[in-house]
Amino acid sequence: MVQSAQEIGKELIDKLIEGKMDSQPAVKFHIDRAIMTGNYATLIEFLNKHPVIMAQAESNIALINHQKRLNPFQPYPTRDEAKESLSGPLKLGFVNQFDDKFGFEFNVLCKPLINLGRPDSGKSQLLKYILFQCLVKKPDFNLLIPDLKREYRHLATLSKNLKILTKEKIKINPLEVPYWSDPDTYLFALAETFISENYLAGTSLNHLIDTIKFIYKKRGIYDGTINYPNLIDLYKFISYQYTKTKSHRFGDILLWLRNRILPYFLVPNFNCQFGIPFDTWRTENLILEMDKGFTDNMYDFVVAHILHLLYMYNKEMNLTGRLRHLFNIDEARILFQPYRNKSDFGESVINKDITKTRVYGIGCLVSSQETISINDILRSLSFIKIAFPLTDESDLKFIQNSWGLTEEQKNHFFELPPQTRAIVRYAGFKKPFLLQVPTFRIKKELTDEQVNERMKDFWDRLESEAKKPKTPKPIELTTSIYETNEIISDIPPPCVALLFYISRYPFTKASELKNTPGFKSVAEANKALEWLENNGFVKTEEYRASKTKKSKYSVLQEKAFTYLGIEGHPGKGDFEHKLYQHIIFEKLSQEGSEAKIEGRMEDSKKLIDVLVASKETGFVAYEITLHFENLAKNIGDDITEGVSKVVVVTRDKEDLEKAKKMVEEDPAVAKYQEKIIFETINAFFS
Repeated sequence: MVQSAQEIGKELIDKLIEGKMDSQPAVKFHIDRAIMTGNYATLIEFLNKHPVIMAQAESNIALINHQKRLNPFQPYPTRDEAKESLSGPLKLGFVNQFDDKFGFEFNVLCKPLINLGRPDSGKSQLLKYILFQCLVKKPDFNLLIPDLKREYRHLATLSKNLKILTKEKIKINPLEVPYWSDPDTYLFALAETFISENYLAGTSLNHLIDTIKFIYKKRGIYDGTINYPNLIDLYKFISYQYTKTKSHRFGDILLWLRNRILPYFLVPNFNCQFGIPFDTWRTENLILEMDKGFTDNMYDFVVAHILHLLYMYNKEMNLTGRLRHLFNIDEARILFQPYRNKSDFGESVINKDITKTRVYGIGCLVSSQETISINDILRSLSFIKIAFPLTDESDLKFIQNSWGLTEEQKNHFFELPPQTRAIVRYAGFKKPFLLQVPTFRIKKELTDEQVNERMKDFWDRLESEAKKPKTPKPIELTTSIYETNEIISDIPPPCVALLFYISRYPFTKASELKNTPGFKSVAEANKALEWLENNGFVKTEEYRASKTKKSKYSVLQEKAFTYLGIEGHPGKGDFEHKLYQHIIFEKLSQEGSEAKIEGRMEDSKKLIDVLVASKETGFVAYEITLHFENLAKNIGDDITEGVSKVVVVTRDKEDLEKAKKMVEEDPAVAKYQEKIIFETINAFFS
């Protein structure tokens, strides 16, 4: 079939455009004329007179196809495209052979920037390059950099606008109401954040709110005083409620709350009445070094708490229209919790907030080594997505779908250089493109001593700003809530941390208390322990915990239990009895037995020192015998309740022989001798 001139002309035009020849003025003139008039004869005649034009077009097409086979991202953005769509003051790297740079306006970062890549691929280098530009170009927003690797402090050698908060200088009292908020509005937000980021069920939320409201009322917060409680006060009140409640369901809620609050006392960062002033988070470029002493839950809570405070403030003040605060989130897996059980714990508050913060000028640089950290919320909100080399098939599929890559472009991922080359998807440009990140290295590194010297004035200023006017004498929770006549004076924060640690791990040897989290040296821990002993909170006692010698323990006294708001350590009897319960429990658990301290048989009210359930032997009762008046009764009751064996554990061989003799001479239990075993505590030492 013979083609018409129009059909031939259209095919020629397609080839000319594909071969990039339509940019030549003469060719463009004939193409436009043919399309407007519908007369393609003139174009065909022109091309016949100048065959080199079509030859060049076909050559260009062949070259483009060859380049696409080598690199499916070609052709690169042209100079005109880079100038029109990819220019701006914040530069990320080169996009074509002309060294045109990809840049954008700072306000674009009101939406999250996603930055993915395996270790040493260039991901961290790009982040530091971005942060460096934010510091030296002095835009009207501040940076907040939670640092889990202590690697960002060195940026301070390049800019005096960056402040560093080392681990010891991060001071936060979550119960301190910011000056711009009313107590109720603040505590509702605080409770939601604490419940969310500490993996507590929604049933804890209302009780936490009611508890804080009660303490606020007792402290006069609603009357305008600044006598703020802290997490110690909250812990004490919840502990007191736990000892008084008779409801198992309510008791479980209280126990979960108490256990989640307790770790915050093992570091001194939260044991303060006045923390870092709110305006510091709002105005300063800050690095928060959280590489040691902070659990993942603490990290999540601190970041979510600060972000939510800024969101509340900006919303209250109607601050919209531009970027005001930029968070650098270098470990997205920790903060965005991809493995979170949402059916039990609900959506993380950070995921809720990030959908609302854009309007109020809060942005995030979100980096991760794995795509699973990037949830649907982040992916849908992001305006810029950057992917350095990744090799896992699931990661590649994620990037292909989210970046809109062809199959050839996805496969080309394997051929990228191992460092500083990435694929970018930018909502302001029509297609994904390659990015070459410039070499950026910080030559000078800061030691701890240099950080201390550089930040001294800043730290001193923070401390002076945190000192508030004197307030009336605190309303002691020990009198108004705990129903005791004893008023306990303030305890130094290191002593509080050690006291709570001992209450949590009462059977830690005194020599091992030096390893308590939050202490910088053995001397500091020993000093805190000495203060607690001198003030009657603990007493050093010696007990056998090995076959050869006794060990020293710091035993909590009544004054400590009153301060902590608890009635005593779990278990019955004195400290030695509870210690032996613990030793037996630990030994049996290590051997794989299902043991329980203060266990009881089904439908029984009789508590057994340590009860073990075994498929082979049934239930075995371990009865610690330091005193002998109840020995026969305990054995008889245990066997009557259905245990298959009773193991009588004594302090030493002398007591063991005494116990044997008592059993042999008592007809009520002598008949059970085949079910009774005698051991000294030595049998349970490691």
